Amino acid sequence: MPSTASNALRSWHRLAGACWRISARLEEDLAAAGLPAPSWYGVLHELAEAPDRHLRMCELAGRTHLSRSGLTRLADRLEKEKLIERRQCPQDRHVLHAQLTPCGMALVEKMRPIHAAGVAAHFAAALSPREMRQLASLTDKLLAATPPD
Repeated sequence: MPSTASNALRSWHRLAGACWRISARLEEDLAAAGLPAPSWYGVLHELAEAPDRHLRMCELAGRTHLSRSGLTRLADRLEKEKLIERRQCPQDRHVLHAQLTPCGMALVEKMRPIHAAGVAAHFAAALSPREMRQLASLTDKLLAATPPD
């Protein structure tokens, strides 16, 4: 009989594997449409949904599940493409904000339907409405048990 620890490891690896496979399919869908990777969509989407379309970089890192250094590297590329602008906070010069540009908003609008269709096809289609509610409850529990930095 498997131990609790081995069940936990097996469950963790399966969950991580499922997330990786779904992310890879989303990336394929976006690439087939000539669009950038899901990580770009994640950042642009979070900024599009934020008040005044800007967030502190550290908050954006948390919302997109990227490390701060990973977000900085991605923000360099997004800024080079004129999709975001970074600026210092007027109240605290040590804090950087990311601002979505009109070009960034146009790109997120192009990406949104492809991303939504991919989530529906590669994620939601595999689960019943009841299973989706159960998964939401379980992931809420995991998120509550592992608060952000």
